[in-house]
Amino acid sequence: MPLPVKLDLGFAAYESASEVKGNILHYSRTYTVRQVTLPAEKYGELQTLAGVIANDEQSRAALKKK
Repeated sequence: MPLPVKLDLGFAAYESASEVKGNILHYSRTYTVRQVTLPAEKYGELQTLAGVIANDEQSRAALKKK
């Protein structure tokens, strides 16, 4: 199972979670933008956020038959 992710940088936040209910895999993601424009000094934090989201989108769940 992919590990849950939670990152809040003030100007934006990202959260994801995976869970199994019965025999169904549920995956949820929430991306919240609080500030549309940012000062140049926040560019590094924006890159961090983009990297976290990209890594999370590449995560995988291994399913096995019972």
